Amino acid sequence: NKGAEKKLGYKAEEVVGKVQPIIFHDIEEVNSRMEELYRIQGKYYLGGDMVIEYNKINKMGNNEWTYIRKDGSKLPVHLVITPVQDNEGLTIGFVGVITEITEIKKYQTKLEQTNKELEFYNSFFTKIGSLTPSTVYVYNIKEGKNVYNNDAITTISGYTPAEIQEMGENFIPTIVVQENLDQTQERFKKLKTITDDEVVYHDYKIKHKNGNLKWIYSAEKAFSRDPDGNVIEIIGVGSDITEIKKYQSDLEEKNKELEQFVYIASHDLQEPLRTVSSYTALLLEQNKSRFSEVELQCAKFIEESVVRMKNQIKHLLNYSRLGLNSQFEIVDLNEIIKEITTDLALVIKENSAIIHYNHLPILKALRTEMRMLLQNLIQNAIKFKYKGRDPIIEISAIERETDFEISVKDNGIGINPKFFDRIFLIFQQLDTEELKNGHGIGLANSKKIVILHNGKIWLESKENIGTTFYFTISK
Repeated sequence: NKGAEKKLGYKAEEVVGKVQPIIFHDIEEVNSRMEELYRIQGKYYLGGDMVIEYNKINKMGNNEWTYIRKDGSKLPVHLVITPVQDNEGLTIGFVGVITEITEIKKYQTKLEQTNKELEFYNSFFTKIGSLTPSTVYVYNIKEGKNVYNNDAITTISGYTPAEIQEMGENFIPTIVVQENLDQTQERFKKLKTITDDEVVYHDYKIKHKNGNLKWIYSAEKAFSRDPDGNVIEIIGVGSDITEIKKYQSDLEEKNKELEQFVYIASHDLQEPLRTVSSYTALLLEQNKSRFSEVELQCAKFIEESVVRMKNQIKHLLNYSRLGLNSQFEIVDLNEIIKEITTDLALVIKENSAIIHYNHLPILKALRTEMRMLLQNLIQNAIKFKYKGRDPIIEISAIERETDFEISVKDNGIGINPKFFDRIFLIFQQLDTEELKNGHGIGLANSKKIVILHNGKIWLESKENIGTTFYFTISK
């Protein structure tokens, strides 16, 4: 008919009564199916008979064929064959109806490819999950239950993935301790609105199946969304940090003991120093005329040593207290430098110092400690200036993915590389005439402050040229 003419490219007069319909078929497909039919029925069928018989077998896709158009291009079709019978019920011919399935085949191919990819990712996901001691899970926020857990969940919680599936929405209330349950539910509410790039971190306590309490640290992000863009499922990784929490608690306790020890020790050390100072002053006051010049010089040395010892004790106490009772807050380093230059205005003027800074970052830090760090580096740059050269100090910063790198550069006397490791140690003064005039605590304080910000500090220096101190502050 006209539809067949349009689909196949032949005119009716070219084929009707002249050829068999087999000429429309892909010969390779015909031969392949002829062999398949032989294996099933033990008989060879040729030409149109093979097509008719093949369409009868119970197999998915048995009525899908590849036709060849007149121009040689291929046309995937769905073929329905209906017998035509005479008045006596005898089959005298067949009617074939073809429906083009090109688009269906495209979707089918795409679907098959998608299924293969899904199988790959499912296999990959399962294998990765089996390699980590952390639990990998998918949680449905809407239904309130875990829809996937790797086998590591059994070690962490005592429950198998199958048991968790059976528990459904009762799993979370069963394992999360009561004191963390409300916090957990609030977290799930927050997770409904997170972006695809956002990751939520948190720690919480769970109750193992055997009754033991464990600390878990989880990282979670969006996994699937509803048509409105709300998060339906989250994917997360949870790690057992019970031992870490125990070490942390022990360390905090030891730090408290150390702080108390330092305070008591420094306080108790002050008493004998005051005694020495008082009796030395009393001896000088009552017997000064009876002492020789050498004895008076010795008394002066005693007084100076007492003062130095008091300062060392005071600095040690301050060092031990760095970071205590301080809270991280948003700090504008430009404002910090303004405050420092205001406080050091007289020193800056007396030394004709020039301080350059611009576009320093706003970051999260311990404000008092950050000011102490920068002020110490600026004071050192002025204090250890090169004779006959006005100090020029340049403060700059670079923002990186995970931190800020800040530098304080001067044109002072510089430092010999052999001293680089020593200058950050507490009460270490360098054995040079220019550098030994100090308490040996400033750079030790600086290093501790940087460590409190999860950063590191280092320097580059050339003698008689200048020094640049670098330090990083984590975001």
